[in-house]
Amino acid sequence: MARTWEAKKFNRYYAELLCQGPFAIHVGGGSKDYHSRYRLRYETLIRRFCCLAPASPVNVLDVGGGQLALLCKHLWDDRAAVADINIVGATKEST
Repeated sequence: MARTWEAKKFNRYYAELLCQGPFAIHVGGGSKDYHSRYRLRYETLIRRFCCLAPASPVNVLDVGGGQLALLCKHLWDDRAAVADINIVGATKEST
């Protein structure tokens, strides 16, 4: 059985977790508009995930900023892990 899409729950968590607070500062360069601009992308992704994932909690690996992992953890109590590469300060070797 697939998961149930709950628009109100998604909207609340998206606003609270991604558009406000510490996460908004660290991901998206602190821009207030960053997460608002990509809201539809995450809504589409989460709706698709509802169709594919079982109703019971699963392991979610998010390679990137962690938005998907954070939403899945709060929406369905999934076990979330995030992998990302921090390239701040990295230098490009000359050839």
